[in-house]
Amino acid sequence: MVLKNNTNNNNNEKRKPGRPKSVKRGRPSKQELLVRQQQQEQQLQLQLQEQKKQLREQLRQLREQRQQQEQQRLQELKQRLEQLHQQQQQEIMDNPLFLLSSVAVSVQEKENRSCKRNLDEDPDNEAGPSAKKMAKDLTDQDLDTSMSLETVETWHRKKLEDGEIKGD
Repeated sequence: MVLKNNTNNNNNEKRKPGRPKSVKRGRPSKQELLVRQQQQEQQLQLQLQEQKKQLREQLRQLREQRQQQEQQRLQELKQRLEQLHQQQQQEIMDNPLFLLSSVAVSVQEKENRSCKRNLDEDPDNEAGPSAKKMAKDLTDQDLDTSMSLETVETWHRKKLEDGEIKGD
């Protein structure tokens, strides 16, 4: 019988010390599977973080865009309001009836105010009339405020009949 040599044909025995073992073929070890899984999870986390950053940036841009649109819309509305206000003021100024009625209303308000107790004209007021009242009295003398609403309407009808004022 021939004695068998107890050395097996393994390349590991032939390698020099300090050299790594040859790579195994076939199924990876549990440690290798764990390392791969951790690397994949890290890559997924990085991808998710990058997606979050992109979504935040998109959201910020959309908010800025919406804010700019709102500001532009507000500006357009302000311009439209100003335009309508100017148009209304022009229509008011072009309408003689409005001007006459506004004069009549102011005269009527003046008459209503005169019904109230006036401290400037009150003889019991020790201070006497104020400087403001004195200045106002000077300007009131220039204006004829004795016209009532009926007087203004009568005057306006007469001017319309005479053709001096054009009616609507």
